[in-house]
Parts: sequence; structure tokens; C-alpha cells
Amino acid sequence: MMSTFIMPFSIPLSPRMVNTHLTDLRDAPWQVTDVSDDIDERCATWRSLFLSVFDQHAPLVKVRVKRRSCDWLSADIRSLMRSRNYHHHKYLKSRFQVSWENHKALRNEVNRQVRLAKVSQFTAISQEMRQQPKLAWS
Repeated sequence: MMSTFIMPFSIPLSPRMVNTHLTDLRDAPWQVTDVSDDIDERCATWRSLFLSVFDQHAPLVKVRVKRRSCDWLSADIRSLMRSRNYHHHKYLKSRFQVSWENHKALRNEVNRQVRLAKVSQFTAISQEMRQQPKLAWS
């Protein structure tokens, strides 16, 4: 699912980009805001003009929203996964049996650690639900 967000970082602007942005701001039809006597309508008109100029120079960017990380995936497990992947790539390049044995041992350890972490997390959640059943429905 794609969501639209403004990027959370600033992009360094070249002097030419700043000048074109300022020129567009200067050339915007600001006198349109003087047509109405209602202050709310004036503010809305000014805001729409201002944002239209900004949308030309810094349009909204579509960003893929990442899935929330798993609570059970600890730094130790991630470290084991990186080591497992390293030994797997090392085996694929060299085809040494030692690299395969290292990969296999690390793969089994990662699977064991993940299984234990999931069991402990879900046990803790179920214990909490037993003590406070209303949490299951909120």
C-alpha cells in the first residue's frame, strides 16, 4: 500500500533553484486575495496560492511505508542473521565445505533463537491477556 508523505529531510537547493522559486513567489497573483472582505476567505486564497507555488518546486513524494519491525527480532538475532548470510555468501563464492558447515550451524542457531523469541513474546502477551482480558479487544 502506498501512502503520500512529505519527505522528512531537506534537499539542498542550488542558487538557481532558489531564484526561480522566489521569482514564482513574486509573480504569483497575490492581488486575488484583496477581492474578498472575509478574512477567512482571504487566508484560504493566500494559502492556496502559496502552496501551489511550493507544490511546483517541492511536490509531494510518494513513499512506501515500511512494515513495523517484529518485537521479537532482537539485535542479537539480527547479528546472527548477518553472520549466517555472510557465511552463506562466502560458501557460494568458494564452495568450501567449512563455509557450508559454518552457514548450516548459524542457520540452525538463528532458527532456534527466532523460535525461542517468538514463544517468549507470545507467552508474555497471552499472560497479559489473561490478567487483563479487555486488552484483547482494544
